[in-house]
Amino acid sequence: MQRYVDQLLAGLRAKTEARIALLEAAEAEAQAEAAERGGPNPERNPFKEYDGDPADVPDGKTLFELDEEANDGAFEDYIADVERYLEGPREILDQNLAHHADIDLGELPPPDKLNDEQAGALYEALNGLIATFGHSVEVYPAEDCPPQPYYAYMLEVLAKPVVLSAYGHSGHGCGYWAPDCTFGQYCCCLAEMSKEDFVEQGGDPNMPEERFGSPEYLKAHHPDIYDVGSPSYQMTQRHRAQNIREQDWREANGYDRQDYSHKPPPAEIPLNRLQDAVDNWMEDVGHGYYSELTNTAILAEEVGEVARLAARLYGDQSFKRPEDEASAKTDWADELSDVLFVLTTLANQTGVDLTEAFAKGMEKRTDRDAARHAKRAGPRGQRLGRDELPF
Repeated sequence: MQRYVDQLLAGLRAKTEARIALLEAAEAEAQAEAAERGGPNPERNPFKEYDGDPADVPDGKTLFELDEEANDGAFEDYIADVERYLEGPREILDQNLAHHADIDLGELPPPDKLNDEQAGALYEALNGLIATFGHSVEVYPAEDCPPQPYYAYMLEVLAKPVVLSAYGHSGHGCGYWAPDCTFGQYCCCLAEMSKEDFVEQGGDPNMPEERFGSPEYLKAHHPDIYDVGSPSYQMTQRHRAQNIREQDWREANGYDRQDYSHKPPPAEIPLNRLQDAVDNWMEDVGHGYYSELTNTAILAEEVGEVARLAARLYGDQSFKRPEDEASAKTDWADELSDVLFVLTTLANQTGVDLTEAFAKGMEKRTDRDAARHAKRAGPRGQRLGRDELPF
């Protein structure tokens, strides 16, 4: 096997050197052509723009035309490249990376037939070759991962259909879904999750316990998922509850649960966004929450401010100073906002999803009070006076 591997390595390295020489020759030719016509852009950057002063644009020229001159026609080539990618013939679109790189997959030995040194050498040689075609494998498994899984993943990448592009670079890497990871127990995501979550997502229940993060580590580094007492955990739970509600709605209306292009109508006011905004402020500016009891006292204080202002704006009391009356409408909005802010902090601290609670409250009030308030129907936001009742 070692002799065969050595032959493969020699062939792969020779192809890589030949490909590099071809690319260097093409680059030199492009630079020579650019020098002949005095072009400033031998690299042919399709997104290069006119970098002069817009005030100095020559008569009869537009900035768009100057942009085209600056990128030396490369933008048109880029668009043509994109169109080839989207609309090219199937015989091109369906070709895998191994075909483009002139690699015979049938000649590559299976991972379980190679030792660590052989698998590692083949992986590096193959990665070097496909890099000359604008592709590469970029994976970061656990530090104790042997070379065989790297090589196995390389074989998967080589078998994928690709379209070569004249611009940019394609990196093949982690799919961020541990249960299906090619690297198995060496998946780096395992250290950032609990085994319970891994199994719940469809992972192998026989995965070694030591591959997963300890409870102390997970609580410290991912409080939004594993620290039940943290506000960020409550925020995550609100997001999950909202996602489940949306998925249930899609399923009930004949859509795929994961089809995010379909969203339920705004029957529920998304108060979870308000809760997230308050939580972010507490973390970034407020340096944490007061206790629940303190915030309850503050809420009573803010409601008192609303009551004091209401007695003067809409009641029989008068303002002591003209300037207070002049700013009363603005102050009224500010005081209501303060009440809403403190109320939201209490919801965050005590794990209340305001969106869900409000929706349930509206449903309760609708069922309970529909007949009760029917005779008092009037313009929205207004109650009819006694002499205006429709009876």
